[in-house]
Amino acid sequence: GTYGAGCEEKCLCKSDAACHPKTGRCSCARDSRGRHRCDDVCPFGFFGPRCNRRCPDDCPSARCHRHFGHCECPPGWHGRHCNLPCAAFSHGPGCSRPCKCSRAHSSGCDPKTGECICLDGYTGERCQKPCPAATWGKKCSKRCRCPEHSKCDPATGACSLPCPDGLTGAACGRACAPGSYGRDCAKRCNCANGADCDPVTGQCHCTAGWHGPRCTLPCPRGSYGRNCSERCECAQNALCDAMSGACTCGPGWRGSFCELPCPPGFHGTHCGLRCACRAGVDCNTVTGQCLDSINGTAVTPGCEKGFYGKNCLRSCHCEHGATCSQTDGKCHCGPGFSGDRCENSCPEGFYGANCAHACNCKPWEPCDHVTGACHCQLGKVGRRCEQRCKQGWFGQGCQLRCNCSAGVACHHESGNCVCPPGLKGERCDQECEQGTHGVNCQKRCQCRRGRCDRISGQCDCPAGFTGSLCDEACPDGSFGKNCLGTCSCQHNGTCESTDGTCQCPPGKTGKHCEKDCPVGYFGTGCIHKCSCVHGACAARDGSCSCSPGFVGDKCQHACPAGAYGPECRHRCECQNNATCDSATGICKCKPGFLGATCSNSCPTGRFGEYCRKRCRCTNGGICDQATGSCSCTDGFMGTTCEQVCERGWYGRNCSRPCVCNGHSCDPGTGSCRCPAGFVGHKCEQGCSERFYGPGCSLFCKCPQGSKCSSTNGQCICPVGWSGPLCTDEELGKNSQGSVSNGL
Repeated sequence: GTYGAGCEEKCLCKSDAACHPKTGRCSCARDSRGRHRCDDVCPFGFFGPRCNRRCPDDCPSARCHRHFGHCECPPGWHGRHCNLPCAAFSHGPGCSRPCKCSRAHSSGCDPKTGECICLDGYTGERCQKPCPAATWGKKCSKRCRCPEHSKCDPATGACSLPCPDGLTGAACGRACAPGSYGRDCAKRCNCANGADCDPVTGQCHCTAGWHGPRCTLPCPRGSYGRNCSERCECAQNALCDAMSGACTCGPGWRGSFCELPCPPGFHGTHCGLRCACRAGVDCNTVTGQCLDSINGTAVTPGCEKGFYGKNCLRSCHCEHGATCSQTDGKCHCGPGFSGDRCENSCPEGFYGANCAHACNCKPWEPCDHVTGACHCQLGKVGRRCEQRCKQGWFGQGCQLRCNCSAGVACHHESGNCVCPPGLKGERCDQECEQGTHGVNCQKRCQCRRGRCDRISGQCDCPAGFTGSLCDEACPDGSFGKNCLGTCSCQHNGTCESTDGTCQCPPGKTGKHCEKDCPVGYFGTGCIHKCSCVHGACAARDGSCSCSPGFVGDKCQHACPAGAYGPECRHRCECQNNATCDSATGICKCKPGFLGATCSNSCPTGRFGEYCRKRCRCTNGGICDQATGSCSCTDGFMGTTCEQVCERGWYGRNCSRPCVCNGHSCDPGTGSCRCPAGFVGHKCEQGCSERFYGPGCSLFCKCPQGSKCSSTNGQCICPVGWSGPLCTDEELGKNSQGSVSNGL
């Protein structure tokens, strides 16, 4: 009564059939059938003592109980109509078998096969084993990548030891991205004005020109640079740039530190303006006002700016704001310019008046030809361009933020991202393509099969292979990722080394070759479709076994009219043009008939298939037993004879007009309904004298010589008389008769 490993499965065979001790397959007797349980003698899809009743339409695959007809559910389903999936930890036909899996380490089992579905981190036939060392995840198929002395969680792959401050990633191999710090880079920097923070401590590293715990305070006057640690060296109370320390000289001063006054003949900002005074007269270096050479008081200037010579009639030809001698027109160049017309800037490396000063900048860095302030190349800052951009910034004045993937630095001049091993692309945001690894993905993987780690190049073997280069196949009896799976094929099936898929012999299928081919298929792999049109075929050779109602080598011919059953041996007994089910012989009655042989007409008030519908005709209407359409009596119309004929019409379907001189008629017979004052078959005659009313049946009460109205009987009095009966004499009246109520 039991089978399987440890004899723990209960046999389900019936009719005293024997049960195979390994597979549970039933060995049926000659007079019983049923691929697995030997419980039926009825053909497929039928039940009952005579096997002539069809299984309910909502039974899967039309399988139902041999005697009672209720659905017999396939594996994985239960319920009256087999429409409910198995609950967790149950499986098999009707969900009648419990899963033999660890409830703590699995989510249940396959509802059809009972195979355990292990939670991540567990393996084994019953999910009772944790993943082997250095593996994790579903079916233990992933390799751990934790740093040395750290274990990984078998379910999630998380490393047991957290990453030290400033590092993150599965193997703690990535530095914190800008803006984060601390253990596993989980904390956010709280710095302002573009400052980054220390990836370990979170301390803000202020950009040049700022200081304070959060870099929110500008450098105080007299200091500049990173953390405002540099002291300004500008003279004459000149302002210094908080980032670079470059001096901004006031009018009348020049030089890198504003330590030099304007040379004679010049004044203003950067000493760039020529004095417009007579020969031998100086000007104020700040305002340009001409001064007396003896006592320094202001004097009236000579020629206006731009003119010289006698009577100041000749025009100067100086460029870049230079002035000319008022006597001979010779140009006096301002700082930063030279040439007869002051048309040339100072050569590179020099600046100031007469271009006599050498730039004080780092080698190869130019300076402003007027002030001498250093013009730093890309990626450099500082008064002498001696500082390189800090990480995360680049370009002119280090004002541009790098546009690289998190944690990746860029070149201080160009901003080009410097990718670490395993990454490539303009932003280093693309992982190495399969088959490459290392810096800029320039190394080729050496793995014979599978993938290699994009950083280290270590091989990750596909299922079915092992070895450092994935060049060794799994040993016999094992399969899958890291060859950890154990083959479990039955009936001499062979096991695929990659996924453990069984190659089954002809007629067998299932994950472990434990099943026969499904209905409709046969042969090796059950890939051949049965050619039986109406019947089942043998799982091994495909030979047909016809269902009742069909014949032929492929069961392609239905029984001829009037025949039914296995091999069409029985004769139909249906009447009134009813059709006979070729399988069971059950009569399908035409609408309007019922009974086992369709010999009975529908009872009064019923119609349609099997007389299931109720007639809705009113007012004596008769309904068609087949269609239910109403045949109305005379005088009525409408779908259910609910409407009386409209005025002026009568008869069948109210199709005949009344002939009553414009008066109404009976909707059923068409007899005219004459109004008061009219009689006759067609209401064509008025009442005779002395009569009035409906049918002219009322006698006038007016006196002799008076007339009455044929409709209401009112008296029409002669001249000189009035009153209801014309009995009142009207003296002196000589008019036509008056009408009185003579009733």
